[in-house]
Amino acid sequence: MRIEKIPKITYKTLKNGLKVVLEDVKAFRSVSIGLGILGGSSSDPKGLEGMAHLIEHMVFKGSKKRSSYQIKEPIEKSGGTLNGFTSREITFYYTKVPDFKALEAIDILFDMVLDPLFDGEDLKREKGVIIEEIKELNDDPYGKVHDIFLKEAFNNSTYGSAIFGSESSVLRISKPDIMCYHEKFYNTSNMILSVCGKLSKKLIERIYELENKYHSTDFLFEINSPRFSPRKKEIIEFKSDINQVHLLLGTLAPGRKEDDFFAFSVLNTLLGDGMSSRLFNKIREEAGLAYNIHTEYITFGSNGLFLIYSSTSPDKCEALLDKIQKEIEAIGKGLISHKESEYGKERIKGELLLANESTFSRMYKNFDEFRVFNKVFDIDQLLSKFDKVTIDNLVEISRKYFRNDWLIVQLRPKY
Repeated sequence: MRIEKIPKITYKTLKNGLKVVLEDVKAFRSVSIGLGILGGSSSDPKGLEGMAHLIEHMVFKGSKKRSSYQIKEPIEKSGGTLNGFTSREITFYYTKVPDFKALEAIDILFDMVLDPLFDGEDLKREKGVIIEEIKELNDDPYGKVHDIFLKEAFNNSTYGSAIFGSESSVLRISKPDIMCYHEKFYNTSNMILSVCGKLSKKLIERIYELENKYHSTDFLFEINSPRFSPRKKEIIEFKSDINQVHLLLGTLAPGRKEDDFFAFSVLNTLLGDGMSSRLFNKIREEAGLAYNIHTEYITFGSNGLFLIYSSTSPDKCEALLDKIQKEIEAIGKGLISHKESEYGKERIKGELLLANESTFSRMYKNFDEFRVFNKVFDIDQLLSKFDKVTIDNLVEISRKYFRNDWLIVQLRPKY
C-alpha cells in the first residue's frame, strides 16, 4: 500500500476491526505508540480478580518469537521506553522511541501483546511478583484508603474490586484461565491503536498491513460503569504501622460525556489542584490542619467521582473534617472569587498546552478521546470550553453534586 500524503490526524478502522488514530507531528523526532485493550479490572471474572493485571505483566515475559530480553532490549537500547498499565476500564501498552526505531517498536508491541508465550514457570514467578505488589499497596495508606473507598462506593460491582486482585484470587488464576481471557479480549476488534510523532510513509504502511496479519472475533467489551451507591456514610478502619489518620471523602461527579464535565473540571482544579488551590490555602496555609490535601476528579464510562484526600494527626481529624465541609458549603453559597475561577481555568488550559508538547501525552489524549467519543478534539476546542465556564456555572455545579450523599473513609492508627 502506497501512502502519498499523511494528514495531521487520521482515523481508520482496518478490515480486522482494529481502530487506528494517527497524528503526524513533523517537528518531533520521537514516535509514541499506544495499544489499548477495552477491558480492565472491571472485566475480571468473578473469583479471579486481578486477571487483567496479571496478563498485562505476562505479555512482557516473552512471545512465541521473542524472549523477554528481545522484547525490551531493542527499545531500551535506543533510549526508548516500553511499559503498560491496567485500569478499571482498559489495559494499555505503550512505547516511545526515536523515529528511526518506530518500525521495529510497533512489530515488538503487537508481537508481545497478541502472541504471548504464557509460559507456566513465568506465570508462577509473576504471581509471586504481583503478590509482593499487593503487599506493597497494603503497606501504603494512600492506596489502601482509596481501595476501601472504591469497594464501598461501587458496592457489589467489579469496579469496586482492587485492580491487582487479592493474594487468594491471583493464586487461583490458571494458565487456561489466562488463555481464555486473552483470546476473548485481545482481539483487534476490541483494540485501539494510537500513534503520534514523526510518522514516515513506511510506518503508516506497516500499520495498515496489520489488517492482514492479525484476525479478530466480533467481541467488543461494552463499558457499563456503575453508579455511586455506597451503603454506608462513613467507614473507619485501623492500621498498626501508621501515625496519621488518612482521610478520603467522595461523592458522585459528572462523566466525560456530560455537559457538566468542563465546569466540574474547573471546580476540581480551583478547590484542590496545586499549592495555590482553595483547600490547600485554607486548610494547610491558614489553619495548619494538614501537610497534604488535594482533590481528585476521576471519570469512568458514564459517570465520575470527586475525591478529597488529606492526612493529619488523630487529634486534628475532627477539625480537619469540619473545615473541609465548611469550604464545600461555602462554594454552594456562591463564595467563589474571580481570582479562584481564573486560577481553575488557567491552570487546566496551561496543563493541556504543556502536555501538547509531548508525543506521549498527545498519543494518549487521542486514544482516550477516541475511546470515549469516537473522535479526537482539537486542543483549541477544549481551551474554548474551559474559557466559557463562569462563576455562576461553578456555583450551580457545586449545588448539583455537593449534596449530602458523601462517603467518608478514615484509615486510623492502631495502637
